[in-house]
Amino acid sequence: MTTSIAAVSAETEVPAADFDTTHLKENLRWGHLFWPGSAALTEEQIDDRVARYQRSLERFRASGMQGNYLPDDLEVDSAWHAHQCDPIGYAEFCTRYFGGILAHTVTLCVCKLVDLDQKK
Repeated sequence: MTTSIAAVSAETEVPAADFDTTHLKENLRWGHLFWPGSAALTEEQIDDRVARYQRSLERFRASGMQGNYLPDDLEVDSAWHAHQCDPIGYAEFCTRYFGGILAHTVTLCVCKLVDLDQKK
């Protein structure tokens, strides 16, 4: 299944940001235990957050991946962090989908695309 993104020409199809969400959802399920004052998410909230994160990744790919990936909001950002907590799955997805890793920067919750072949 592919998703056509309006910002891209009609001929360009952007594949869905499809990956196994098992670890990501599990990390979101338990993440509140590590953040004081946070409440557990419902399954509906987790599903919504994951779907919004996937759409955000699709928009970034459709944009041509120029500049840094910036999550839509803190909820999408939390899904991005939860995805990174599955480093093997995250690396495999990013390499397949983007051609490199969406590497998180320290200063802001943004990233740059890292081509692993060029880092050698």
